[in-house]
Amino acid sequence: MSAVGLPSIRLDELCRRNDAELAPGGIRAVVVSEGDTLSLARRIAHRSRGQHLEASPDASALARRLRAGRGALLVVSGLEALSGDEWKRLDLLRSRLSREGSTVLVLSPRAMALLARAAPNLSSFISPPLWNLESAPDDAAEEDIEAAQRSSTHVNDSPSHSRQRLIRRQYEEASKFPGEFVIMIGTRVLFHSTDREEAIRSYESVFEEVPGGTPVFIEPGIRLPERDPVVRGRSPRGA
Repeated sequence: MSAVGLPSIRLDELCRRNDAELAPGGIRAVVVSEGDTLSLARRIAHRSRGQHLEASPDASALARRLRAGRGALLVVSGLEALSGDEWKRLDLLRSRLSREGSTVLVLSPRAMALLARAAPNLSSFISPPLWNLESAPDDAAEEDIEAAQRSSTHVNDSPSHSRQRLIRRQYEEASKFPGEFVIMIGTRVLFHSTDREEAIRSYESVFEEVPGGTPVFIEPGIRLPERDPVVRGRSPRGA
């Protein structure tokens, strides 16, 4: 499956259709072929008066958090961090994803491809059509972004150059622990270990219990990317 050829939709139209069409318990997905899934998910949540959830790095934890999500609408981003194996596991856990409110999945092209290939049963639960969400700002974009950042419980986005500078510093800090999984908030190292499962358990604990921003999970041997890494704020099991 490719984002090429999908019908496009603007953010304001998506929010209007969510309110009018998306029934309680329903799941909708949109693909962001250009732009930042995190900031767009925040904007959707703000415009629709819903809640934003950044995906957990493993299927079981994600399923628990989805089911526990409160509010009429839950907007989920960060799904590109799940590996193919975790998508398969999420497919098996699909019955546990049901909730009273509705859910919108904001997908990168990679996440969309993994969903279609590794989670066909979950994919069939998603209400058609599948849209390509335009990343171009609409009339209220700046107001939305500022309000979403003020109200979000997750780490605030910085301008692009500042975010890239932060990512570089995070990778520089992580490189001080060669061969280890590193968990950070900002540039502060909270945990590091050579044991992947131990690191993931610690990450989940940090994510749920430590205030002050979204934790970042960086795996050993990953080089500094040219763009935002998929591990930023999440690390897939089985990658």
